[in-house]
Amino acid sequence: MTERYSKYCITVLLLVVALMCSIRVFATPFNDNEGGFPDELFHVGRSLQNTIRISELINFGHIDNSVDDLAGFSSRVETVCELGIEKPDICPGYFESRVNNVYPVSSGNIRGKGVYIFHGLMQLVLHNVNVGFRIYFARMMAVMIGVLMVYVIYRLSFLLFHDQRLAIAVAASIGLMPSVSNIVSAVSTEGPALLAVALLLLSTTIIVVQGFSIARLLLFGFSVLCCLFTKITAIIPLPILMLFFLDRVGFSWKKLLAVFGFLIVIAITFLRGDATKAGVAHWYFERNPGLVSVHGTPVKLAYQVFYKAYGVEKNIKPNAIANDWAIGYTCLTEFDNISCDSFPSQFSNTIVQFLPTREAKRLAGKIVTFGSWMYANDGEIVSSPAIVLGYDNANQDVVGGSQHTGNGAWEFVVNHIQLPNDIRDIGVSLDASNQSLIFWDDIVLIEGLLGAEGGPPVFDNRDSSSGVWNGIRFSNLLKNGSAEQHWNNVPDSLWSFMINYGTGTWANRLNGQLFTLYDLDRTGSGYFAGIRAMFVTFWGSFVGGDWPGLARWHYVVAIVFVIISLYGWLRYVNFDSKLKVMPLGLPLYFWCLILAYLITGILRMEISAEWVPPLYYSTSRFVLPAIIPVMLLLISGLVFLTSRKLSRLLIATLVLLIFLANSWMLLRVELPYFKCDIEPRWVCTDL
Repeated sequence: MTERYSKYCITVLLLVVALMCSIRVFATPFNDNEGGFPDELFHVGRSLQNTIRISELINFGHIDNSVDDLAGFSSRVETVCELGIEKPDICPGYFESRVNNVYPVSSGNIRGKGVYIFHGLMQLVLHNVNVGFRIYFARMMAVMIGVLMVYVIYRLSFLLFHDQRLAIAVAASIGLMPSVSNIVSAVSTEGPALLAVALLLLSTTIIVVQGFSIARLLLFGFSVLCCLFTKITAIIPLPILMLFFLDRVGFSWKKLLAVFGFLIVIAITFLRGDATKAGVAHWYFERNPGLVSVHGTPVKLAYQVFYKAYGVEKNIKPNAIANDWAIGYTCLTEFDNISCDSFPSQFSNTIVQFLPTREAKRLAGKIVTFGSWMYANDGEIVSSPAIVLGYDNANQDVVGGSQHTGNGAWEFVVNHIQLPNDIRDIGVSLDASNQSLIFWDDIVLIEGLLGAEGGPPVFDNRDSSSGVWNGIRFSNLLKNGSAEQHWNNVPDSLWSFMINYGTGTWANRLNGQLFTLYDLDRTGSGYFAGIRAMFVTFWGSFVGGDWPGLARWHYVVAIVFVIISLYGWLRYVNFDSKLKVMPLGLPLYFWCLILAYLITGILRMEISAEWVPPLYYSTSRFVLPAIIPVMLLLISGLVFLTSRKLSRLLIATLVLLIFLANSWMLLRVELPYFKCDIEPRWVCTDL
């Protein structure tokens, strides 16, 4: 391919990418509940706040007050202050309030500072326009970033392959990928993160291929800064890149990994002493998963209390095994550093534990016995433990419980219920609404009818996992019913580090991620579902990458090409001396980068044991920069096939199919969805 012809091809490619993205710019509604990117309004708000600050700094004049209308497009916030615009006249004291401290609305503001300053500067050219025009303008600036990203990938690919055709194929496959085309058509930090990672890989490859120079080091330093101030997922390549450069100067990978592992062991040992008690293991306060997506609302475990400290004696409980801890709820500050009503919109006063889904399905249609030792003040009416039948996070039935009048002593309260046949998830609920003091201990959920008459159960051990009841042996289906086991929070120093150098949202998720690993019996199915969601949104998605936008047969085609490429890489491994396509060491770096992004995507999933189902949210947009090494390696694998003619045919077919899939998603899914006036809007699409 001649240089002139290659310039013509890349120009056409950039125009096609810009055209398809521009159609999305003007077709996608602003409202986040009509198909708009939910986070776009937050990014626009933070950008306009930077416009205000810059205009005040340089005495450029005030921008118009149309920014006040921005909150009208959001279904998740009430004021523009929650979108990051500081307007004391609209919401006085908001940024000094406790709500703002609990809800980190500025989460990502530091990490995305480069994006917001860029958009803030661009908005300075607009005067006396409505906020809708500002959003369209910001989207077109985002498209410009996307087009630049495609060109950078083209330059990167040419350096790697020394082949114009392959370079154009890689750039086209990424620029026309439905998921990429959608995200760079909206105001986001994901699009700039793609550009930042592409610049980092380009500057690294230039140094590897051409050696060090001042200009190349300056380009490398600029790309590192772009990664640091774009999005936290753009930082993922940096530690792997450091290992790569150390390997290039003579350090072996084995030694580097050994040192890295040793440092991790030291860090874990050091941080363990910094952890504090989080609460009762496996028992969670109910938490609205919808708030987690926006604010990273932290997980909260039930309070573990030493009830004798409240003058409550345990000898009232005729139990064979002594245990001194219980689940407690009180408005006394000993249980927390805040009062009972400090989290009215984040947490309910209900504590739950759900069984693993496979266990719940096994109990369908059967009779179960459930109950616990309870302590409440004399004359106080309290709710006994109840069964929760969960269908999803919005549809749950609480059944089988009863009202109980406390007498100032421990009492064992038991109930029975026959479960329906169509249940999905089963849990036990402890309701502490409007109670000043209540304790639960030795909570049980048992298959079958027990305790209808006679005394309370006698347990075999401190964790109340088994015992004898009226002469019949039983196994408790609940974990830690005795509340003896507790979990620790993540170390405070790690939380502070993430707050200062990461994002508040990620910091607030740390405990939740840790507890999902402890509760893997319950959350394991969520991880499998989350990986599947990451795969389908990686190739094609809209609404900012949150919803899959392709049909199942599209993913079958993608899997076929991945398998063919892996076969090519197997040939590369077997015939390493004959097949060369990239500079030495870079393929291993790209494989490690993909693995790092996969781990990041798993950690970014919103999974928790108290939700039905455990997975609430998973998407690939947080790891979308992985599309660059994925497509580089995928096309490299096709190059390694036995026939050059077959390789070229498959690569050309791949690019064509990606373009057709992008067009199909735009015309058959996105546009019909945006125009649909029927709920659910999916009925108007071809999905």
